[in-house]
Amino acid sequence: MFSRLAMGIAFHGLIFMMLFPQIVVAEKTNQSENWARQAEEVDRLVKKKEWEQARRALAQLANGFSSGNFTKSHLSVEGMKALSETLVDLDQELVRVKPRPKRLSYASERMLLAFDALAHDHQPLWHQYESLLKSDVLALKKYIKQDRPEAVRSKGRTLIQHFERIEPALYVSMDSETAGAVRNLLYSLEGEIRKGSLEMNQLSEGVELWERMLEPLFRQKEEELLALAHRNRPTWPEAALVLGGVIVAVLTYVGWKKYKYQQIRVYDRSYSRSNVNPSPKTSRTS
Repeated sequence: MFSRLAMGIAFHGLIFMMLFPQIVVAEKTNQSENWARQAEEVDRLVKKKEWEQARRALAQLANGFSSGNFTKSHLSVEGMKALSETLVDLDQELVRVKPRPKRLSYASERMLLAFDALAHDHQPLWHQYESLLKSDVLALKKYIKQDRPEAVRSKGRTLIQHFERIEPALYVSMDSETAGAVRNLLYSLEGEIRKGSLEMNQLSEGVELWERMLEPLFRQKEEELLALAHRNRPTWPEAALVLGGVIVAVLTYVGWKKYKYQQIRVYDRSYSRSNVNPSPKTSRTS
């Protein structure tokens, strides 16, 4: 009797040990997919200009994210920082007295792309930006060749804006060193564009390098990306940059946690006021 009971306990323990990793992965996947669905709902409400509903949906997402379990997650500190910043940026736009629809749409899309990247490793939504960035780069090359400074500046700003939409998602999908290398390369290009007198030859080299990086970027070939990016890396010690980035990331995330709890109280007060004196709702059909 005792031996059969012991054998039964041992058998069930073995089954649990075999299934536990799958249970953990399933919980992590469900958590990420749930956040991605909530992000889609927030983005939908923003597009419909239903600001108050979007704020409540964002508060629910932020609350779930702040209490999430990341012990088994591949997410880096920088990736967590990027997700947190998209929540804060969108929240700051939503609490404005006078909404700015274009900036709201921009902040909402950054948030959606970042949380989608967390849930979908292989086919994230940010991959859809490949053709757009290729078009920007080709136009830049043409304007540089034609020696049209103002057109170069305008299209360069457009390229940077399009990259900034997917930047948080890169830190979620990729190693932080790879994402940071891509970011530094683009912002060195931005520095060239902001100069009073454009150096077209130097700009041409930077844009051609960016063109070569697009294919490995959207195929997530990180070693190839790093090899290309390091051809133009700055001269200061890379280790100092990495350490500084980690420190800033940790401080930003801790600050966001404090900010988020303060905002939850703001949401609660706002919700109470809206029940007393509801504001008119507006919507826009897509």
